[in-house]
Amino acid sequence: MTTAMSVLSAAINYAFRLVVLRAFTSKEEAGTFALVIAYLAITTALADIGLNATILPKIAMARGANTLAFRAAFVMRLYAIGLTWLGLNVYLVIAGRTEILAYVNLGFVGVFFSGRLTGVRQSLELLWRLKGRAYVSAGFTVIDSLLGLIVVLIVAGDGAVSVGTVMLVWTLSAIPGFVLLLWPLIPSLRAAERLRERVPARYYRRLFLATLPVGLMAYAGQLSGQLETFILDLIGTRADVGAYNVAVSPLTGLIFVPVAISVGLAPLVTQIFRGARSDLPMTSMMSLGLRLVMVVALCVAVAANVFAVPIMGLFPSEYAGDIYILRIYTLISGLVFVVIAHDQFLLAAGYRRQVATGALLNLGLAIALEVPLVSAFGIRGLMAAKVAALLATIGYQLTVFRADMRTGALDGFARMLGPLAVFGAGLALTWGWSYGAQAAVLIPGVAVALLVFRALKRDELVQLRGLRLS
Repeated sequence: MTTAMSVLSAAINYAFRLVVLRAFTSKEEAGTFALVIAYLAITTALADIGLNATILPKIAMARGANTLAFRAAFVMRLYAIGLTWLGLNVYLVIAGRTEILAYVNLGFVGVFFSGRLTGVRQSLELLWRLKGRAYVSAGFTVIDSLLGLIVVLIVAGDGAVSVGTVMLVWTLSAIPGFVLLLWPLIPSLRAAERLRERVPARYYRRLFLATLPVGLMAYAGQLSGQLETFILDLIGTRADVGAYNVAVSPLTGLIFVPVAISVGLAPLVTQIFRGARSDLPMTSMMSLGLRLVMVVALCVAVAANVFAVPIMGLFPSEYAGDIYILRIYTLISGLVFVVIAHDQFLLAAGYRRQVATGALLNLGLAIALEVPLVSAFGIRGLMAAKVAALLATIGYQLTVFRADMRTGALDGFARMLGPLAVFGAGLALTWGWSYGAQAAVLIPGVAVALLVFRALKRDELVQLRGLRLS
């Protein structure tokens, strides 16, 4: 239920973003909105500093908020949010980005209430998880997302929307869900005696040091995801930022799909890795998990390429020339799917340091390659650099897998080569055709290839469906 609620919330937020980007009257406005969201995303990732993951075992043992860990983490979260808010304002003034200052501050207020970004709310959601009702807190996030989508649809229905209006909706729509989340917890918070105890300074220091690896990993990952927006704004124009973000928006909103698949399989990977079960070999689990993700990525790539024209037709006509961005980004999206799946499997095996190293590697390569390539080739150079960084990250992930995990992953790649080759050849053959004619060739062609090369076998899916945590 929690996964279903989380996927539903992500889908509604995806629709929210598409509606908003469609409603702006210019690429510059879309670029401004994307830049504001990028600043909010990386600063709230910095404010998180891995606190929730660090304190969860401690408050789980206490079975609630009656522990110094919860209070210390909550106080640290408030200080971190305050410091990042102050630092962001100082940076924007020094960097001469004062035109977005009001929008960023308006959106930052929502950090205290929203489930969209990391803030105060996530600390309270931990308590629902300890009650065995994580689906309840996820359901409150659905309420936020749905309310925001409804309001922005109404506003956009009356005409064009401004960035300020969107950020106001972004913040206000988060408040009802926050109140519903907090209200039932008030009695237990009042009854928690240790919430009123003084937390020693040394405890804060030790907790901070414990959070650093997780926080660094999360921040590097978030910065990697927003890097293209910052580099295009720095080297290109605000219109470039808008063109890129609008063109890739139909795909970036689908990141929840590989997350849902790999997170769902992660507990099985953990049990196999720890020797707790022998009914499914690790090689089979890794191969099947990777193929599930890649089949979804391939289906997305087929749909995005075949229907690129009508998809871009969802947005104003000035984006018609940016269809090439959507087409190329299908490759990037597929590689991101694989990286996400590998990261979840590594985390399931307890390889946190390796995941953090991979995130830093991807970020470092992206920075090193994107800056010169954007300067030389514009948006095409940006995407080429991103492909190179993702391929290098996947290569690193394969080297740090345990031998049986690596064998399974390589088997998954090998069994997908046939369908991928058919898709590539079909795309080259039908290039320039109308999307109707292209669909008539590519869709059945890839479907047959998936069956012929047995990318996913029925007995594997039946076995997976019947598996339970032992």
